[in-house]
Amino acid sequence: GRVDGKGVMRRDRFRPRDWDLLGWRYSVISSIGTAPFNHVVDFIPARDIEEFRAFPAEDAAWLKEWMAWTDGNAAVLRRLRPIIGPPAIGRVDGTAAIDGDRGFLFLYNPNYRALDAGFSFDGSIGIDRGERFLLRELHPSAGRLLGKPGAGAWRRGDRARIPMKGPGAMVLEVVPDGTVPRPALLGSPGRAEHD
Repeated sequence: GRVDGKGVMRRDRFRPRDWDLLGWRYSVISSIGTAPFNHVVDFIPARDIEEFRAFPAEDAAWLKEWMAWTDGNAAVLRRLRPIIGPPAIGRVDGTAAIDGDRGFLFLYNPNYRALDAGFSFDGSIGIDRGERFLLRELHPSAGRLLGKPGAGAWRRGDRARIPMKGPGAMVLEVVPDGTVPRPALLGSPGRAEHD
């Protein structure tokens, strides 16, 4: 990427800076969800001191949090497997790392239009126990709970269709329904309380 056709490092006119301002977070989530023990995170501003200084503190904190999250969830991430199908134009792809009845889903929509990610709560994503599940969004809307429309929790064997904006990446935590405190607000950021 940083050399010309003759193998010479160009610093004058051949892409001297290639910070992907709009897509770098997708790249980070993609690295975590496909190769969490061999991170290759490209296109972040770190090639020289000017780029480094221009990297906002909140973005640097976000990157550090996700790297630490990866380390903290290494045992589950060892179970990572592809789901949905291979990456392709016009479709969503993803990976899952599930241990029993809990774990994580990484969904990717590289298209410039909204598409649904479809998967089943069963062995195809690695679920081998449990009967009722909710999804807790970790990225991009951290904390939002997702349930089966009109039913609350998904049951084992149910097929989910998760709408995704494009292009975008989403990280969802699969949690047993019984572990989520009630009342719970589903499908929207925020929380519910009894008064």
